[in-house]
Parts: sequence; structure tokens; C-alpha cells
Amino acid sequence: RVLRLHDPVVQELINLAAKRDLRSSKQRCVVTGTKLVQDLGRRHQFHELLSKKADDPALEGLRATTQYVADERSLRRIAHLTSFEGLIGTLDLPRPSRDLVDPRLVLCLDYVQDPGIMGTLLRTAVAFQWQAVWFLPNCSDIFHPRCVRASQGALFELPYIRGSAQDLEKFCRRKKLTLAVSHSAGMDIGAPAGPYGAKAGSGPTTVPGIPMGPAPNGGRGLP
Repeated sequence: RVLRLHDPVVQELINLAAKRDLRSSKQRCVVTGTKLVQDLGRRHQFHELLSKKADDPALEGLRATTQYVADERSLRRIAHLTSFEGLIGTLDLPRPSRDLVDPRLVLCLDYVQDPGIMGTLLRTAVAFQWQAVWFLPNCSDIFHPRCVRASQGALFELPYIRGSAQDLEKFCRRKKLTLAVSHSAGMDIGAPAGPYGAKAGSGPTTVPGIPMGPAPNGGRGLP
């Protein structure tokens, strides 16, 4: 059978894609897009897997507990896109790491409130081979479908930690990492220690970069 918009399975997946609390309680997220589903399917088995037709060649090699055929309207609503006819799957959320063995480059994010921008930052971190991400308390939902799609599933391979600014400073001291922030008036991170000290693990410093004023979409930055 072909799932239509009012089918209970479709409604459940629409809610899972839209509601952060539901994702948290079920510990699952929605993955949209044929290429992303195929890439993640090489390493993971999906719970549900939806396609426009049962004999879609893009399904080859993918594993799922339950496979469905859904109409285009249902796929669009689940994906939160006006035009969409690719694959959709659901996966268990990757668990946060308790600690990192020997991190050298950790991306720290706070007040990033747009899921698409968050996803782009995560995809960039993977491209530049950063070892992990630290999420401070004021970030958007990192498993929102737009973030998962924009990041190309980065958090399924990139370790991440959630914690406060105080936890982050303790972590940096323990791991002997320099906590640096991009700022237009920043100092060269390789220069002699400034007012805060650029010595690894000693405290926050700033490095030359884009001015961090009010961020887009209600975010915040440095003054």
C-alpha cells in the first residue's frame, strides 16, 4: 500500500521531524535526502525507510526494520520541503561522548539558533578534520531535520559533548587546550601571551576573525 498524508505512520514521522521533545523521548531523528540516506545506510540500519516507489534503485543495499512506499505529498511534509521526492529514514540519535581521549581541535558552539547554519558549521568542521564539537546550552536542536541535512549527518561520525561554559573551561584546562574566540580585534594565537594568556589551557583568548556582533536569526555573539 502507499502511505498517504493522514496515515498514522506519516503523522508520527511529521511529528518526529517537527518536535524536539519527541525526538528526545524516542531518541530518534528523521534523515531526509537520497544521498544522505545512502551514505548513512552504509553504516547504520534504519528503523523506518520511506521511498516514492517500492522498486526505487536508490534503495539497493539499504537495511531497515520496516520499509514503506509513500506519496510525494507525505514525503514533502515529513522533509519540511516544498519540493521533495527522495528517500527518508529514521535512525537512533548518536549518543554524546563522555570524554575525548586526545583532542586537538574542538569546535565550541553557542547561540547558533538557525538549524541550517548549525548544520553548515558541523559539515565544515568535518571537512577541516576537527576532532569533536562542544555544544553550549543556547544552541538550536542539533537533530532538527534541517541541521541533519545541512551537516550531511556529521554527528553520526563526529564526537560531541554538551556542557556549560564552566564545564568547557575545566575541560580545556584538563586537556591543555587553548580556548579561542574569533574576533575582529583578536590577537594572533601564536603570539606571546596577552591579557588572558594564550598558553594552552590557561584561559580564553581571541584570534583575528569576523566581528562577532549580533548574530543572524536571533543569535548572539561577542561585543
